[in-house]
Amino acid sequence: MKKIAVIGSLNVDYVAYVRRQPRMGETTLASHLEIVPGGKGANQAFVLGRMGAEVAMFGAVGDDANGALELQSLASTGVDVSHVRRLADPTGMALVTVDAQGDNCIVVAPGANGQVTTGYIDDMMEILSTFDIIVLQLEIPLDTVSYAARVLSAQGKTVILDPAPAPGVLPDELIGNVDIITPNRSELALLTATDAVETDLEAALGTLTAQGARCVVASVGESGVVVAEPGGERTHYGAERVPVVDTTGAGDSLTAALAFGLATGLDVGRSVRFGNRVAASVVQQRGAQKAIPSAAELYEIWADCAERSRDETESDKETTRQ
Repeated sequence: MKKIAVIGSLNVDYVAYVRRQPRMGETTLASHLEIVPGGKGANQAFVLGRMGAEVAMFGAVGDDANGALELQSLASTGVDVSHVRRLADPTGMALVTVDAQGDNCIVVAPGANGQVTTGYIDDMMEILSTFDIIVLQLEIPLDTVSYAARVLSAQGKTVILDPAPAPGVLPDELIGNVDIITPNRSELALLTATDAVETDLEAALGTLTAQGARCVVASVGESGVVVAEPGGERTHYGAERVPVVDTTGAGDSLTAALAFGLATGLDVGRSVRFGNRVAASVVQQRGAQKAIPSAAELYEIWADCAERSRDETESDKETTRQ
């Protein structure tokens, strides 16, 4: 199996469950509050560790109780956390509200994540060079993400970018150094500076591929996932029909499962189907990391996707022989 490095954020999530999202200037009461380890980078590393991947986390936490919570959570699933720096800055924090439909709003205070600099990437480069797949997000400084993508792509690494939180249109250089980018519907609109995603998904996908994206894996809610590649090739994967409780960890699970599938030799299509099924399981539970299925459940899903991939490959070979 190929080795995976996750370079990104580690946050502790303060999750409030509400009947509906508050309007501007409104105060609303939550039914209850949970304090759980999170951060897009840490969530993805956690999923990968639970899946049994050889994965290491790169980032920073504070020298505080929240930082200890983050590292303990990741280590519990076998993630290598020895390269995560502990700093005087507080550990990053995310304030999350989840409504009765399972939709969420998130505000992130970066804390120590803001100290994941290009200098840190340089310090870790000898170690990072030993990994095959690099997973990035945008909860650490954009300059750091762009630098890591450029340097590691030049070394022949497979670079996956989860463009969240989307700051708007990303630099062409960053897009051009990413092998796979995984926006959701709202992020796709921001990345392409258009509302076309609501009325014309094709236009939004075309804008991103024209900017240099090699492969776009776009989550479009109840419509599932669309994979877009330059030249106009599009493949749609329908969403699993399940009751939705909380979508907080869905995108992170999809990105992690995609990376895991590629690490085990599945193609993008099979990896996306694997990710779709993992995300469908996650949204039926509250939280992010705690909603991740057990290792046994994840292996069962992966084995089914891998078996289907082998069956289709053999079918293709048989058709060719005929």
